[in-house]
Amino acid sequence: MKQKRRRQLELGLVAQGSVRGAAPGAGRDRRAADRLDLGYARLRQLYELGALLGSTDAKAAAPQALRCLGHTMPLRVAMLIEVSAGSAHTFALRAQAVPDAEVDLAAAHARSCLARLAGVTQLAQGRLELGAEPLPLPAKSGAPGRSPFAALPLLLDRREVSGALYVRGARALGEADLAFLSAAADQISLAWDGHVAWQREVRLRQRAEALDRAQKDLVAVVSHDLRNPLGALLIGIQTLRRWPQLEAAKVRGHLDTLHRAAERASKLVHDLLTRGSWWTT
Repeated sequence: MKQKRRRQLELGLVAQGSVRGAAPGAGRDRRAADRLDLGYARLRQLYELGALLGSTDAKAAAPQALRCLGHTMPLRVAMLIEVSAGSAHTFALRAQAVPDAEVDLAAAHARSCLARLAGVTQLAQGRLELGAEPLPLPAKSGAPGRSPFAALPLLLDRREVSGALYVRGARALGEADLAFLSAAADQISLAWDGHVAWQREVRLRQRAEALDRAQKDLVAVVSHDLRNPLGALLIGIQTLRRWPQLEAAKVRGHLDTLHRAAERASKLVHDLLTRGSWWTT
């Protein structure tokens, strides 16, 4: 146990010291320490990504989200693609000196990857928005379309592919890189899912408020229209009760008035049930 503890202390010291003149195995220990530091840095970036996505509109935060990825991964191109009405709308960031042609090729490849992930034949090219600020880490020069890539789906409700996180690395992508990108894609998916749920709730609340207003307006109109025939019915009935010995002609006249008022009220109720039932659907 003491030897293991001493080994851990030596690892910490070697990570801070110079490789030249170090004991055998110091280079290996230094690489291990660097990987550990990188792991902590990526955990910090994931935390910052979650805080960012939780504090603002998830889709409006695309530039900051992609820059979070670029702080610990040297990337040539990073993209967030959203599927809407059969089109792929893309927001992209690129490293310094990456030409427009490479961005266009990456966007086309990202659309084809997203189409396969979504299980559709193809996606139409939507808007392509390119951020003004470059990715944080500089990337080495390379031929367009030759850099390693990763395309990870963004899911709604854990089953519907609504977009993709697409990157082109400035170097080979290892398992740790893919795990980091997968965790980032999960966070973005959750944020998008929450945003869609919030929009759905807003639409349902607006629809409920609109239906409530329509119901109140309908009740006001119907009550106003029913007031006249109902008033005529009441007046006619009161007249017949007060003067039961009226002449037959007058009685028929009152009955005709009552009949017309009743028919008008019946028609209003029929219109209410047939034409006015739209507010309940």
